[in-house]
Amino acid sequence: MANDILHTFTWDVPVDAGFMILCAAEHRHSGAILSGRIVQPYWVIDYSDSETGLVRVGSTSVPWIERKRSTAHIYAPNTPYWEDKRGMEGPWHGAYVCFQHGEIAGLERFTGGSQPFARIADSDNRILQLLHNAAEIGRQYGHNGLWKAQAELCKLIDLLQCCEYQDDDTWHIKTDAQVVDGELAGAVRGYLANHIDEPITLQDIAQHINVSTSTLSHRYRELTGETPLNTYLALRIEKVKHLLRMGTPLKIIAAQMGFCDIYHLSKTFSRATGMSPRGFLKLDRTNE
Repeated sequence: MANDILHTFTWDVPVDAGFMILCAAEHRHSGAILSGRIVQPYWVIDYSDSETGLVRVGSTSVPWIERKRSTAHIYAPNTPYWEDKRGMEGPWHGAYVCFQHGEIAGLERFTGGSQPFARIADSDNRILQLLHNAAEIGRQYGHNGLWKAQAELCKLIDLLQCCEYQDDDTWHIKTDAQVVDGELAGAVRGYLANHIDEPITLQDIAQHINVSTSTLSHRYRELTGETPLNTYLALRIEKVKHLLRMGTPLKIIAAQMGFCDIYHLSKTFSRATGMSPRGFLKLDRTNE
């Protein structure tokens, strides 16, 4: 079995420090495994970006359930769980964070009562992006990146506040296109993140958040210092970097991200970063 930890880092944080991130990791595996009992004394948000077999939570007497693609699991402290990936074919990818005092952030609403964990549907990979960011911060900055990683955790917790429980035993992140001026920047970034792999225009963004293109352009630049489409390009480049690190072929990335072909992808990437995709990947591996 191949077990490729793409990024992982653990920060040394005092137990009495309050709501704080402790560990962030992104990993890729291949092969069939049956895990032993997994239990952490901390809160865990664990994400599966692939169909990853079965999971059993709380006790060996409860039935196995399917671990769905693009779904985050929230485990309260000291919640045991087991994973069965013996039926898996091909590689699978995931990420997680461990943190303490999640009850301060109101996470007990997800795991209270008889439910020892919660499933959060994330079809737009917004949770995955934040988990990836936290792990990448650990890789780049080490202990000096604690507060940067903490900021990503806070964004994640804020995103979870927008969840509602549905009849499929899963929580879903709500979307709301009606925003006030103070929420404009966040609404724009959310829309861009949700449509990162498709072509969009300024008109598309303005229509979604119910403002004019003129208001969108001027106000967003005042709030962020850049244009919405510059932000869109930056998010797309970060997603391409993520896929490159995952070993995804350029042809697949180009198709998945809505580029015309490999040449279009490489040209856009080079203009944004000053290097080709292959050059970036070579440098990134050198720095690991």
